[in-house]
Amino acid sequence: MNITISNLMKTLLLLSLLLTFGCGNNDPSTNSGDGSNDNTGNSQVPVTGVALDKTTLTLDAGATDTLKVAIAPTNAGNKNVTWTSDNSKAATVSNGVVTAVAAGTATITVTTKDGNKTATCAVTVNAYTSSTGWKLGTPKSGDVYVAGYVNNGQQVAVATIWKNGIAQSLSDGSSLAKATSVSVSGGNVYVVGYDGNRAVLWKNGVEQILVGSASPNSVFVSDNDVYVVGGELYITTLWKNGVIQYLENGWLSVATSVFVSGNDVYVTGYDIYPQNINGEITATVWKNGVAQYLSGGTELIANSIFVLGNDVYVVGDGYYSNYGSATLWKNGVAQNLGSGNAQSVYVSGNDVYVAGAEGYYNATLWKNGVAQNLTNGTNMSDANSVFVDGSNVYVAGYDGNRAVLWKNNVAQYLSDGTMSASANSIFVVK
Repeated sequence: MNITISNLMKTLLLLSLLLTFGCGNNDPSTNSGDGSNDNTGNSQVPVTGVALDKTTLTLDAGATDTLKVAIAPTNAGNKNVTWTSDNSKAATVSNGVVTAVAAGTATITVTTKDGNKTATCAVTVNAYTSSTGWKLGTPKSGDVYVAGYVNNGQQVAVATIWKNGIAQSLSDGSSLAKATSVSVSGGNVYVVGYDGNRAVLWKNGVEQILVGSASPNSVFVSDNDVYVVGGELYITTLWKNGVIQYLENGWLSVATSVFVSGNDVYVTGYDIYPQNINGEITATVWKNGVAQYLSGGTELIANSIFVLGNDVYVVGDGYYSNYGSATLWKNGVAQNLGSGNAQSVYVSGNDVYVAGAEGYYNATLWKNGVAQNLTNGTNMSDANSVFVDGSNVYVAGYDGNRAVLWKNNVAQYLSDGTMSASANSIFVVK
């Protein structure tokens, strides 16, 4: 009796196992469902469609926007795509980044490598005017502003301001225009440069024509006062709140940079044929309008100034026969940084940062006199401006045709390289 019960239990257990695991077809080659035996993106899964997140887009000339692509099905094996524009004079595209070049229309098309599936976005480009309005919002702590230019499809430079990598045109592309310097104060963004033969100050994108035909090179805002410097017919020029003042001390001179510390206004530049100095071109600092000539050689230009406490730091480089002598002056004492140019200086604590180029246009950052190359030297490049915020070091410049922002030596490209562009000045809101 016990044997019969035992055999019956074994039989029941066997039947239970068969019912649980033995039913159905376990051959994976005959599974149905999504029609594939691989849900991990195997190349056997063909592309069935493509879509863009925008089908229409309106931009001002010089601005950029990014189109995002979605491939169907999501597990398709080959998700590679190509991008094209049917009118590169109006808008270009690279890896989904659309750059508005000049007023007009363009159709941006994305095409899948697998199946040639397409999706399009109709782009309308408006010529920027001040009435279009400021589109970059109110400055806040940590915002990074860069001033420069991007050439449009007609090879005309368009003055441009970037905020955290987002571009806004300041000029309409009808004449050569470049933004040379940017400063932020009291919730307002100040940019200087030129548009055609006009000296321009843009405040939150609104153009103000400065008296005279000088080309402004630098802007500094202290309290409620706006200081701008440049050179009008090779005469050192300072504007304070739009009122022009000439600082010329020699035969010809140009102002390159301005810095305000307390009640003192410092301006750098160069004097050509100064009456009491031997040599043709002399690096010069004007303090409250009084010229001081910097030693360290002849044919030198002072490009940038930074004042910290009682110390005055100036950088510059050689000109003509003395070309390539990057120089740092501290309180008038020269330190040669080597072959190259020195465009900008910033002092943070005990560290002195200088931006420029080493050798023949290889963008370089010097920290306390030690050079760090920012590119591999394949293209001509230059570092035009440096700004330090805490532990972060920002440098603006260009690499080949592309405007670049380096943060801690890592490059962020502000333009796609289709047309020449440059980042000339940087300001970080603290």
